[in-house]
Amino acid sequence: MQLKTTFADRESLADYIREEFPRAAQRGAALSEIRGGRGIAETVIQNIQPIAYAATRNMLSGAVTQLSPYLKQGVVTLAEVRRSILKRLSAQKAYKLLQELAWRDYYQRVYARIG
Repeated sequence: MQLKTTFADRESLADYIREEFPRAAQRGAALSEIRGGRGIAETVIQNIQPIAYAATRNMLSGAVTQLSPYLKQGVVTLAEVRRSILKRLSAQKAYKLLQELAWRDYYQRVYARIG
């Protein structure tokens, strides 16, 4: 089956998903607020503010990266994020964000190894 990939608007996409995947639609009609795709993920990467992230990441309204869904689904890699950050800032200025990316990589590897 060839899936359609272009839609006039978000509601057209939602209608298509409900039609093609009725069992999934039965679980709920709401669409995620998160926009998908490579282009959006690249924009999210460009909008990361590593210095603000370091200062506010643990606050409710902190400058977090918003990258989790794109990393989880493999839309972008940790290496891509790291390269993008290092093009804009020195490793010293982006240290905390780079450290957190490294921890994410570490725990993914541990989980893959021992579950």
